[in-house]
Amino acid sequence: PEVRKLNLKLVDLQGFELQKLSLFADSSGHFSYKLRSQKKSVVYFAESQENGDRLIKSEKYQVNVVDRPRVENFRVSIFPPAYSRRPRLRLEENFGDASALVGSKILIEAEASKPLETARLILNDSLLQPMSANGSIATVRFSLKNDLSYQFWLKDSLGFESEKSATYQLRALYD
Repeated sequence: PEVRKLNLKLVDLQGFELQKLSLFADSSGHFSYKLRSQKKSVVYFAESQENGDRLIKSEKYQVNVVDRPRVENFRVSIFPPAYSRRPRLRLEENFGDASALVGSKILIEAEASKPLETARLILNDSLLQPMSANGSIATVRFSLKNDLSYQFWLKDSLGFESEKSATYQLRALYD
């Protein structure tokens, strides 16, 4: 007999039922369900019993939820040009907005929530500035030439990318 209705069961890793859903076949006889904003890993299986027939149960499958990489904390250091005789400025942790003289060397050090494969700064919403990634630490050095905005972009060793980070501003001062 053709199955027209399935019960999809989601259980946690200890076997406690989290959700039971009734799914109906589409016009091609397929069933589908999208998990949205799943926070924890789950096990799922389908079962069907129509018109008093015997219970049919699928194998059990597991969906593992993996956290995306994110910047846990970062530091910005500003090294003004030598001619200015201004001292190095190290911003407060997780504070990324600043003003600096044109020609200042900028050092940004970020600590990620997990080991990274790749890290970049997105400059002015489009340019990609590679960061050096070593384990969960990413660093970048560059010279400030103009005003710029930046965001962090991370990719972990499993290929998962970070969500869009906050945008920070570096303002270029002319003397």
